[in-house]
Amino acid sequence: MRLHTRSAILTLVGEGIDGTPQVAARSLAALKQIPATILSGRSSKLAVSLLVPSTELQRSVELLHHEFFQQIDPAVFAECQAPE
Repeated sequence: MRLHTRSAILTLVGEGIDGTPQVAARSLAALKQIPATILSGRSSKLAVSLLVPSTELQRSVELLHHEFFQQIDPAVFAECQAPE
């Protein structure tokens, strides 16, 4: 085990996300200018975690948000209706 004192863990959460290989690939592609690492060995089927430099955390969140939410892919995200 190693201590990464200048790193942050960023986690993408969603049902079946770990069984969707394109999520990890898209995440790393979106963060291509940031040294990011996919963390493996997680037991959750609902999350994919990435290790990024803490100085790049805000930028990483913005890049991932742009990648996944600029155009919503209905195969990945289901629209929720607010209760009336």
